[in-house]
Amino acid sequence: KVFFKLNEEYVSGMLACAIYNQKQEKILPAVDADEVGKEASVNVASKIGYNTYKIDLNELKISKGMYTLEVVTGKNEKQFLKFYVE
Repeated sequence: KVFFKLNEEYVSGMLACAIYNQKQEKILPAVDADEVGKEASVNVASKIGYNTYKIDLNELKISKGMYTLEVVTGKNEKQFLKFYVE
C-alpha cells in the first residue's frame, strides 16, 4: 500500500492520480480518500486542509520494480513520489 497526504491550502476540488512504471506506462489506481471513500477513477475529491489517501498496490497486480506516483492538484500543481515494489 502507498499512503500519501496533501495539504490543500486554498480551494477544495479534484486531484488526478496516476502511477507510471519504469517504461513510463501509465497505470490508473483506485484511490481511497480519508473522508470520501474509495474512488474508482483517477480523479479524487479533496477538501481544504489535510487530506490523506491510500492506494492498494495488490489490487493493481503490478510487478517488482520502481514506480512513480503523480498527483495533480486542482491548481494544476504536480507532485511526485517514487517508490519500489518488491
